[in-house]
Amino acid sequence: MTVEGNVLWHLVKQVIAALNAIQVNVHAAVCDMGSCNRAMWHAAGVVACKEQVMNSVKHPVLDQSLYFLPDVPAAQLWPT
Repeated sequence: MTVEGNVLWHLVKQVIAALNAIQVNVHAAVCDMGSCNRAMWHAAGVVACKEQVMNSVKHPVLDQSLYFLPDVPAAQLWPT
């Protein structure tokens, strides 16, 4: 199944808002580095390349940052 990055980012924001409504605070999103998730990171404003790493964005609900992290197998692909 392929989902456009902006659609997935919108869905993630909705889930974070719903969790916040029941007092579950989300501080980070962890996912594999599949093409849909990379597109979602891009839509959210996350940059992960050799020249620049910016893995946080303004939290969609709280007055803090929301961090994006690759899962352990994908972290091996993280730029160093």
